[in-house]
Amino acid sequence: MAANTYWFTKAFLNAFGGVDGSKGINFKNDEISVALLGDTYTPNQALHESWADVSAYEISGTGYTSGGQVLANKIISSNGLNVILTADNPSWDPSSLVARWLVIYKSAPEANADKLLLGYMDLEENLMSKNGPFEIQWNTDGMLMGATQPQV
Repeated sequence: MAANTYWFTKAFLNAFGGVDGSKGINFKNDEISVALLGDTYTPNQALHESWADVSAYEISGTGYTSGGQVLANKIISSNGLNVILTADNPSWDPSSLVARWLVIYKSAPEANADKLLLGYMDLEENLMSKNGPFEIQWNTDGMLMGATQPQV
């Protein structure tokens, strides 16, 4: 299933060091993970900033490890006015689980408050696997894409 993914507003702020200059995300070199959340989660693009804001909604299930999965083969590129982030499709196989949301976050720091969120994917309904694969397919335009200036 390919679905659109949305930026958390503060990801752009954090990408440039945060308000006080102490934060930052290096997509290519930092450990970036994806985690699955249940249907009780409600995204808040404006306020959710770190793993601490969303971790209570993480699912559990056979074949799924807490914290999700580290992304492999990350690529950052540009196309015209767009910055595009992509990586290998994450997959949990075999697994038995149910998920409604996926979050992308910087997972290397120890403290949950320092694990900065990048974006989330709306799976549009509860998806499940039963003793089989649960795979996310990124949009063909990349897993996260953002215009560097407004389109007119």
